[in-house]
Amino acid sequence: MKKFIIILIFLSITSAVSAYAYLYLVTKQGVDAVIVLVQPFATIRYQKFSNPMDGSISIRGVSVDSAIWDIRMNIESITLTLDNVLAFIEFNQAITSGKIIPKLQLEIKRAHMDLEKANIFFESKSSIPERINDRITAQGCGDIKSISDKLNSKLGYKEFDASIKLDYNYDQSSNIMDVTLDYTRHDMISNSFKVSAPNITSYSDLIQADIKVNEFQIKTKDLGYNQRLIDFCAQKSGVEPEEYVDYHLEQVQSYLNEADITLSDEIYAAYQEYLSDQATLTIGIHPISAVGLEYLDLYQPSDWPRIFGLQIDVNGTKISDLYMDWDRDTVAMSLLNTQADVEEMYPELAPIMPPKPRYKKAFVPVEFSELQNYINSPVKVKTNFGIRHSGKIIAVEQKVLTIAVSLSGGTGVLPIKINTITEVLVYK
Repeated sequence: MKKFIIILIFLSITSAVSAYAYLYLVTKQGVDAVIVLVQPFATIRYQKFSNPMDGSISIRGVSVDSAIWDIRMNIESITLTLDNVLAFIEFNQAITSGKIIPKLQLEIKRAHMDLEKANIFFESKSSIPERINDRITAQGCGDIKSISDKLNSKLGYKEFDASIKLDYNYDQSSNIMDVTLDYTRHDMISNSFKVSAPNITSYSDLIQADIKVNEFQIKTKDLGYNQRLIDFCAQKSGVEPEEYVDYHLEQVQSYLNEADITLSDEIYAAYQEYLSDQATLTIGIHPISAVGLEYLDLYQPSDWPRIFGLQIDVNGTKISDLYMDWDRDTVAMSLLNTQADVEEMYPELAPIMPPKPRYKKAFVPVEFSELQNYINSPVKVKTNFGIRHSGKIIAVEQKVLTIAVSLSGGTGVLPIKINTITEVLVYK
């Protein structure tokens, strides 16, 4: 009996060692196979491979060289974590078949490369929201009209230094996927994106235009970039650094007001605190039920906080007044300033975007016979009962003017008999 137990222990140890060796070999060969696949484009080397049998594998001391892209990148470590160590055996099959892996975490820690080469390598055509953000950031910064990554070298940054962490969990019973992406530019800024999406049955569902979300959150924390930008722009504008944030905020408000964008004072105060105090700014939507982001354009911006459960907080303090409003049809053109500017940056949009009006819009009286010309225009109506209504014109008939008005639950339709109207003001 004693001999049998010894033999059994020996076989168990041998089996365990063999299993460890097999799993170590399989995972290392998988890493090497991926490296071989990219060899035509880049040479990847690493100093150490690690598989601690806890569901994670990592490579350390990674270098990436590419003559095609003219880059050299050094990475401290790359770590891939699955649900358990045995999941790596089926990992390749799951990826190729499109089967969703229940748990995955990918972390790329401290990727370094030359700043100028990084700007060239990562350069892409900015989207309209990105370009507008660059314009807003540049308000008050002397003769600088747009602030992007190309300015980082003038702010004292010498290299590109970033970390990325992707983490998701998939519940097969409910088909809900929770995804978090953390992107950090060290000594600059940290961004975190979090989304919870229902009805996910394959990876392709994540990129569908009609994807619905239970929760979406963006969290941003300044890591030193804002102060460098403040010092740079203060010098450019001739303003003292300690006074620049207030000066910049005045310029931003003027810029947005000129484009007929209205934001609450609390939103401006949150932005000011984020610039001044290295605060954490969090923007999220938490709807009562899952919503599709493609429905965003069906509602007025003033309705978004209610419909989508919009929340903004600074350092954990929630903003109570989230009022915002603008004309969705003209806001991009208004913020990009001129037709020539749009044509230069986005020639494909030039034929469909009207030139920005050179006059200041206002509510002005119009005749009833002209109302048909102002469908979808903001309007103020006064009736002979002394009641005033504000909304947007959606229909004009012989005896009835129909406007869309904001209600506590969203937008409603209000018909008004024309013979009861004493004054009509249209925003034009």
